[in-house]
Amino acid sequence: MKRSRKVVVLCHCLLNANVKVHALATYPGIFPPVVAEFLEPGIGILQLPCPETTFLGLNRWGMTREQYDIPAYRRHCRRILIPPISDVGTLEEESGNFWRFPYQREMERQYLSSQNIA
Repeated sequence: MKRSRKVVVLCHCLLNANVKVHALATYPGIFPPVVAEFLEPGIGILQLPCPETTFLGLNRWGMTREQYDIPAYRRHCRRILIPPISDVGTLEEESGNFWRFPYQREMERQYLSSQNIA
């Protein structure tokens, strides 16, 4: 069987609500409205790691965006994204037509330049 080369990249909690802070989980496991769209045969899913869980573990408390905005957490996020970014790059090289959300390239460019990465 041929591979479709169709892949969607999703955040971890859309596929596994069990990584959310217990009080904040509003669905039991997979988030059906989003995932149902990609159940069409031939669409793969690349699941991003959960930065909150890999940084603080499953038994953490709810935190605000401002509380996570610290240098150690930012470094952690950059480090854990290296493998999935590599995977996306490989998929893009193989297919030559990797689909992106509208404006994704511009958002990526702005982010990379703001982080002095590009």
